[in-house]
Amino acid sequence: MTDELEQRLIAARNNQERYRPSSEVAHKLNDVTFVALIGITGIGKSHLIPYITARGGAEFSELGNISTRATRPSDPPTFRGNVSHAELLEKIERYELVSYVVHPSGNIYASDLESYRSKFVLLPTLTSALPQLEALRCFKQVVPIALITDGTTWLSRFQDKLDDPTLPARLDEAITSLDWLASHIDTVPILHNQTDHEQETASFIIEILSGKQPALPIPGTKMLLEDLRQTVEVQRSLVIQAKDL
Repeated sequence: MTDELEQRLIAARNNQERYRPSSEVAHKLNDVTFVALIGITGIGKSHLIPYITARGGAEFSELGNISTRATRPSDPPTFRGNVSHAELLEKIERYELVSYVVHPSGNIYASDLESYRSKFVLLPTLTSALPQLEALRCFKQVVPIALITDGTTWLSRFQDKLDDPTLPARLDEAITSLDWLASHIDTVPILHNQTDHEQETASFIIEILSGKQPALPIPGTKMLLEDLRQTVEVQRSLVIQAKDL
């Protein structure tokens, strides 16, 4: 990367939280509902999205990401990788993107108008990203829907992440996410994402987005949150202990 591109990348990183798309871009998203699927690492957010889009039909889609990162075999069809830094930085400077973030690696991850292909667009989302999504003020609405499960089920799903070098940060973020859910238990739908019940959960989410609001909190939510938090805290302690050895 040239010195010029490096300086432009630094500027983009410094401005990413204040970035807003042009009025022309924002106007074209006025009918889009951004569905923020919230939940801790390993809870099954990405796994559930295809069930929702298949069951919901043309009105539902997963957000398409555009990135400078090289494409991986595990990437969904909606991911557009290998875009040059020069191209994405130019789009940022012209306010042509909807949103973007500069990863610590230097890769840019972004969304553009092509990323929003339906009335309801879904994305696994960190609770910390919700204020920035609201601040964009270009969507019809931003709807957070959370997923949880019992500690034992989560632990079985979590096993394939034990070798992840970012595991400590993921578990720290999980505690933050669970704290947020506990404080929003009366205002945000928190759904039990049970194994082999994906079709039912997908249908429940579609009903919510169609206007059928459940009484909150959903029965059993508080108990599930407490059980899940205890399990996450145990795993977090084990990771910290292993790191100190």
